Amino acid sequence: MMRGVWRQAGLLALSLLGFLARPVAADTVASYQIRGPGAIVLWGLEQGAVDTEVVALAFRELAPVQGDKPPPGPRLLFSVTRLTAPGTTLIRRQWYGDAALKAAAFVVSPGLAEAKLEAKVSGTLEEQHFPGNVTRREAKGTLTIQWKANSGPANISLAINRQTTPVALQLNAVGEGRLGQATVSVNVEGLGGPIEVVGPGTLLSPNAGTLTWSLP
Repeated sequence: MMRGVWRQAGLLALSLLGFLARPVAADTVASYQIRGPGAIVLWGLEQGAVDTEVVALAFRELAPVQGDKPPPGPRLLFSVTRLTAPGTTLIRRQWYGDAALKAAAFVVSPGLAEAKLEAKVSGTLEEQHFPGNVTRREAKGTLTIQWKANSGPANISLAINRQTTPVALQLNAVGEGRLGQATVSVNVEGLGGPIEVVGPGTLLSPNAGTLTWSLP
């Protein structure tokens, strides 16, 4: 059952969010070994003229598969997308990145009962609309997530392959996990206003796992 729930979450896609997306070749591919517990949100909602998607993965320790850069430690990988249609204009905004965290920014409680992320990070902010696109690097924002488990611990085997153009995600992990609820707050200037959402999330403590994150 756990695998089925994750498969459904991993395939979650919003057709309108991809409407303005253009094919982009990834210039940077980061591959990490998962060495500590983490928590994940893969969530999307279509609601009238506003579509929102949140992809966030936080881990207590990720280490590069090859080499020593970036140094092992807590990291956050994120992509937040919002589609709005003011009047007859369709605007797609996306904020994404791969950021190191301070140790106190992400905490996972014993037994995976809950986790909390409070991070101020920089990412890339893209705005797509007719007739052109605007890209702003080093766009700073705040991302706060509270995970609370609502199921007991279970053995999990995750294989997630997700494309949120221009970001691509691959996650493979085996270990212990718990399903839960994630309360998400995102505040980034230029994203079209704060985002406050509640959706499904997962807490996990892999015995072995890899995470690959591709960015343009």
